[in-house]
Amino acid sequence: EEEFASPDPLMELEAGTEMDDDDDVHDQLVDEEIDVKPRKLGGGKTRIRRSISAKPVKRLPDCKPTQIQQFVALKREVKDDINDALDLAADAVIIEGLSLQKAADRFDISKTVLWRRVRTNPAYMRNNRERPSLQEAYERLKNGDSLKSISTELQIPMSTLHRHKVRLSAQGRLPNFVSCRKRDNTPKDELRDKLAKAVHACLNEGMSQNHAANLFEIPKST
Repeated sequence: EEEFASPDPLMELEAGTEMDDDDDVHDQLVDEEIDVKPRKLGGGKTRIRRSISAKPVKRLPDCKPTQIQQFVALKREVKDDINDALDLAADAVIIEGLSLQKAADRFDISKTVLWRRVRTNPAYMRNNRERPSLQEAYERLKNGDSLKSISTELQIPMSTLHRHKVRLSAQGRLPNFVSCRKRDNTPKDELRDKLAKAVHACLNEGMSQNHAANLFEIPKST
């Protein structure tokens, strides 16, 4: 029988260590293959990481730019035409001395808008310094505006406006729907006596206020 010498324990230990190293290297290669294979499942496409702060751009609905452009252009033309008409009317009032009403009628614009355009013009203010708003009041009285509104806006006393309104009414220059009532020139004593009789008739005789006002010729509000 052949006898085999017992191997050196030191050599066995080194051999075992080398085998362990080979196993570790094999395991690392397997792990790397496992890491690489899932990445290849995506068809070899590179993933692009999106920034968290980046917001997706919303796509606007399709619209016809030609229609929008036409609308904007038309709106601009209308605005330019109105401004041109206002400028021409303002020149007619300031330079030619045309009244606001006639200038507004000539250029087919609002008289109030025209007045707002020219009222701060130094030339217009200088021309109307002696009669600041009287001409405007005349125009508005002839249009049938109320005395209260004219007095509030133009700072003219009601008594002055009423006097001019009576004058225009006598000349037949007021519209048909405007009534002009003349002030009562009855003496105060006579008016007081009529008022006392009307009150007595209403309280003691059961007469209506409207009937008493017509009978004694005094205003119903009085």
